[in-house]
Amino acid sequence: MKRTGSMLMITLLVACLVKCGKAEPADFRQYVESIRQKGMTESAWSDLVTIASIRIGYVTVSFPKDTESGQYENSYRSNRCPNPDATPEQQRAFQEKSDSEVAREIARLRPFIDGDSSGFVSTGEAHDFRQMYEFGLKVSEIIKQEGSDPETVAKAMGYSREILMKWVTSYKSFSQGLKALGGQVVPEVPL
Repeated sequence: MKRTGSMLMITLLVACLVKCGKAEPADFRQYVESIRQKGMTESAWSDLVTIASIRIGYVTVSFPKDTESGQYENSYRSNRCPNPDATPEQQRAFQEKSDSEVAREIARLRPFIDGDSSGFVSTGEAHDFRQMYEFGLKVSEIIKQEGSDPETVAKAMGYSREILMKWVTSYKSFSQGLKALGGQVVPEVPL
C-alpha cells in the first residue's frame, strides 16, 4: 500500500510538471503582451477610448427619453468620419491623428482612473470611471429637461431617490478630482 501511494504521488507530480512546463500558444503570449503594453485590459481600453472620444469631440453622447418608461437612455454618435472623398493616404493620416489624440487623452486621465496607483487600469476601474462620467452627463441633461427635483430625476434615471443621491454624492467627489486634471469640465449636478 505504501508503495502504491508513493507511485501515485510521483505520477501526479510528473503530470503536473509536464503540464506546468507546457509552452503557451504564440497568440496567447501576444495577447498578454498587448495588455501589458497598454497597461490595461481590453475592456478597460474600450471604455477609456469611448470617454476620451467624448471628451475630444469624436463621439457625441445624447440621452433620448423613452416615451413609455419616461427613462432616459444613452445614445452614441461618431463624429470621427473623415471626408468620404479623401484619398487612402488622407484617411490613414486622419486615423493616425485621431488615434494619437485619443491616446493622449487616455494618458492624461490614467492617473485619475488608476485608483490604486498600481500602474495597471483594471476593467473595474475603467468601468467605474465611465459609469460615473456618463452619470454626470446624463443627470445634467435630465435636469435641463425635467428640472432638479430629486424624485423626478431618480425616476428618469430608473433609480430610487436613495440610490440617486448616493450616486450624486460620489459624483461630486469624482467631478472635483477630474476638474483638477483640466481639459473638458464635467457638468455640475445641482441636486
